[in-house]
Amino acid sequence: LSVTYKACTVRVNITVRPDEATRMSTICQSGDWDYLLNDNGAYITGYNGSDTDISVNEIDSNSIYAVTSKVFKDSNIVSFSSETVSLIYPQAFENCKSLLKCNTPNAISIGSNAFRGDESLRAIQFSDTLESLDSGAFESTAITELTIPKGISAVPERLCNNCQSLERVTLLGEVETVGDMAFNSCLNLKVFNGAGKIKNVCDFAFSENGLMRLDVIPQ
Repeated sequence: LSVTYKACTVRVNITVRPDEATRMSTICQSGDWDYLLNDNGAYITGYNGSDTDISVNEIDSNSIYAVTSKVFKDSNIVSFSSETVSLIYPQAFENCKSLLKCNTPNAISIGSNAFRGDESLRAIQFSDTLESLDSGAFESTAITELTIPKGISAVPERLCNNCQSLERVTLLGEVETVGDMAFNSCLNLKVFNGAGKIKNVCDFAFSENGLMRLDVIPQ
């Protein structure tokens, strides 16, 4: 925050707690990291380092629980890996043009636009028990294959919009709804498995997918 009064400007650093779960957390800083700390662990709120290949599980012996909104947005990181991260907040990695892979095998929640615009991103790993997947999470990325776990009952809007390298999608659960533009402009999408329970296909969900086939015809 910058405050100007009579040609004098004072800059004050502000940490915004992202949600109710972090309301009573402690604001911390250590080396390259800014974070909030509560009983769940560390919520990364800022990265001030220069490393492009990041592998981190703890900060000050505190297990990392979440990457909050916009932490790496527009950064030049190439890879991110964490065995402990459970939550990836909206826009956490948005527009990271150089990001090739994200390995968070225990992530159970991925927020809206979390990886949107990561045009080099080909591989992402998250938990088989994923509970929440929000709109535009992988929009305009270079992922080639996506498996949506059993815990997800609806494909959110714009999930893979404009993912022109995407070739195969597998739904492991009983997905009934595919949201607006979920797979729009996925020009190379060839195989879509697990479609048997789909009842609602929203606007432009499968537009411009000339090569795609479903393993079954939706109900």
